Amino acid sequence: MECGIIHSLDADSNLSVEWNSLWARADGHYHESYTVCRHCWESIARVEGRELLCVTVWKDGRLVLAWPLVRHAQGPLRIIKPLTPCGGEANSVLVDPGADVSEVVHRAWTAISSTIHGDILNLPLIRVGSPLDQVVPKIAVNRSDRDAAPRARLGLESDWDSYRKAIGARSLKYMTRYRKRIMEMGNAEFFSIDPTESPDQATRLIDWMLIEKHRWTARAHKSHTWVDSLQYRNFLVRSITDTSEVLKYRIFAIMLNNEPVAVKLIAICSGHLEYVIGAYSSDPQIAKFSPGLILDEDWMRMAFDLGFDVDFGTGQEPYKLAWSKGYAEPLQSYRIPITWKGRVFLSAFSRLRKLRAKRKQAQDQNLAAQ
Repeated sequence: MECGIIHSLDADSNLSVEWNSLWARADGHYHESYTVCRHCWESIARVEGRELLCVTVWKDGRLVLAWPLVRHAQGPLRIIKPLTPCGGEANSVLVDPGADVSEVVHRAWTAISSTIHGDILNLPLIRVGSPLDQVVPKIAVNRSDRDAAPRARLGLESDWDSYRKAIGARSLKYMTRYRKRIMEMGNAEFFSIDPTESPDQATRLIDWMLIEKHRWTARAHKSHTWVDSLQYRNFLVRSITDTSEVLKYRIFAIMLNNEPVAVKLIAICSGHLEYVIGAYSSDPQIAKFSPGLILDEDWMRMAFDLGFDVDFGTGQEPYKLAWSKGYAEPLQSYRIPITWKGRVFLSAFSRLRKLRAKRKQAQDQNLAAQ
């Protein structure tokens, strides 16, 4: 068994073939495919001046693990974290289920944590119970907040009508009514496209979606640097229009009088679907009819017909929990010190968090007393 670290994902035909074969065997997530990782590296991480540290494990000439990470400077510290498009993805490690998973993942963990490649290993949103989660030394880490990734287990559903009713009669009634109201507003069209077959139209829909995401974050007073990132936009366009990509993308949209009112980007993986990103019109007269929720029914029906589960990604928004019937995979974030500088920083960071929590608790108690 050979374990090493590579520093580039530039065109390597043997690596791409082996990686995509591994991705298919492992039913990997969309952001774990070779092409997605390569575009993420070329369009985002490398442009931002980060270094690639991709751990690979080979056995008998076959790739059995791929774990792409990046390193960047944060003040005097060197931080290592997963290579992902926007940082909000649920993370794991791509490993061959037919291999000795525990041994293979342990080899990768040793390769990145025992050699001084950085000061802190930052592992956000790790799937609890996954092989990567099991190898993390729980005692020696700094944990941050937990999250969850809702998943619709459509393989457990007997028929579409029963599943829709289980979502809730009230929700179903509203979706039917809202769909009708949108159809009455003008020339409405519901459709889906393969971005590789309609790259220009796909690009226009992606640009519209990111503009609406920006408007939504501004209204909600939330900060998502990737929404306004040209690098992220370029990554999306290059990924979904790349004909060499092993996974398939579909863009679902509602057009009203030739203008988008809702757009969803879906990744069709080897054994499941993933919701990547979506947006709906910020026009109050349109938004009140929940076009995004209406559009969900169209692509969820496709998933059901394929017999695939749906991974909604991170976040516990009501619509995700509704379609998943409340089921969600728990996620845990970790910060692991590698050097003495990392240990000192994380120790100080932990004390500061506890101090802030105490102050916040005291302020809340004072307000309650008043």
